[in-house]
Amino acid sequence: MSPILSARSVSKVYSTTSLVGKSAPKAALRDVSLDIAAGESIALLGRSGSGKSTLGRLLLGFERPDAGSVAFEGSDLRGLSGEAYRTYRRSVQIVFQDSIGATNPRHTVGRIIAEPLRHLTTLDADARERRVRSLLMQVGLAPDDARKLPTQMSGGQLQRVCIARAIAPAPKLLVLDEAVSNLDLVLQMQMIALLRELQSTLKMAVLFITHDLRLVRLFCSRVIVLAEGRIQEDAAVGRGLELRSAEGRLLQAAILPARPVHRSLEPA
Repeated sequence: MSPILSARSVSKVYSTTSLVGKSAPKAALRDVSLDIAAGESIALLGRSGSGKSTLGRLLLGFERPDAGSVAFEGSDLRGLSGEAYRTYRRSVQIVFQDSIGATNPRHTVGRIIAEPLRHLTTLDADARERRVRSLLMQVGLAPDDARKLPTQMSGGQLQRVCIARAIAPAPKLLVLDEAVSNLDLVLQMQMIALLRELQSTLKMAVLFITHDLRLVRLFCSRVIVLAEGRIQEDAAVGRGLELRSAEGRLLQAAILPARPVHRSLEPA
């Protein structure tokens, strides 16, 4: 069986233009290959600038690689059109970090969640309304929340709305781009529990783009460490996860305790 998404030797180079001219090209990704199989929960771990968000954009078709290819179920994204492209868009969904910026403040929660149903399914208006009510309950919100505006929701509630929108067309793969980073620790734990339940119920794969190894341990079965645009490590996640690459060890050492550790000021 073909993986849901695969990248083969992808590279991406950026350069910027300013008043003083064009900057030197900078490689964001260098010869990266990756497969995402059905039902997998993969963490894409790396510091800011490591290339993880660039790889996410390539996998989602938001950008094209300068070299290499990205394929959906064995078909190159560049060749998808018509119904094949609609199937890809329906099958791969994303939840962003900024739930406020990802929602239209003038639209009701119900309309926001129904957006992919209007464009990617054949459901009529009544069926879409029933599906929205079901999705709200599935993510721990009330059906009546469909009438609210985003400004009437808390940050945690609004992120649940974004998750409901993403799972509305029943995707095969959900991409979470730092999707819980803006939440406090309690809300993060609640969101991870919700995502674990949804993944189990919906049998979908998850690509969890993050810089936080604590969350990787709670949610993922496999971790890929990126640094300077290259994969440094690809490892299974277990209870005693010990990353072996230099970059992985740096990320592991950077984990802060959940609570401050008390140390006596008395001399030894």
